[in-house]
Amino acid sequence: MANMERPSTSKPIRIVRARPNHAEDLVRIRRAAKLARYHRTQTAQIARMKASFEHTPENKAIISMRRKLQNQDQTANELIFAATVNGSIAGYTSVQTTSNKPLVGALYVDPKHQGEGLGKLLLSTALDWHQHNKNVYLFVEDINTRAIEFYKQHGFVFTGNQQALKASPGRCNLEMVRTAPQLQ
Repeated sequence: MANMERPSTSKPIRIVRARPNHAEDLVRIRRAAKLARYHRTQTAQIARMKASFEHTPENKAIISMRRKLQNQDQTANELIFAATVNGSIAGYTSVQTTSNKPLVGALYVDPKHQGEGLGKLLLSTALDWHQHNKNVYLFVEDINTRAIEFYKQHGFVFTGNQQALKASPGRCNLEMVRTAPQLQ
């Protein structure tokens, strides 16, 4: 996929294929976005998650992300795209196909850059990768109302399927789908 730039913006934003040297930035963004998302939520489960982020070494997550980025060249069923602002990583999305099911696997934007259109640009990249001619699925945490609204604004609806979160009893990931235009 060619690099994409958002037209007429004061900050140069590009979408690039993530590389192993981006791993540390991607992990930092994922953690920052998750902590910002739960900033106002004060349940015991969220408190445990926040504490685990503070005490879990990032090295393990960075090594895992770097390995995933190294392996994406060997498989065509998952890729990670990064959004850069002024040359620095500011968000990312992963796209994959599992059991012939096109999936947006993750979409995170650094809280410092939320509201700048990066999420929309990353989602558009994911949909482009899936060629817009397929139903595209994703999972979103049930308490992540901001993401749920974002996905609804971009044509996703709930399927009724959900996955329990093992680490958080009583919570789940909700499946959403965006129906391909010619299939509607």
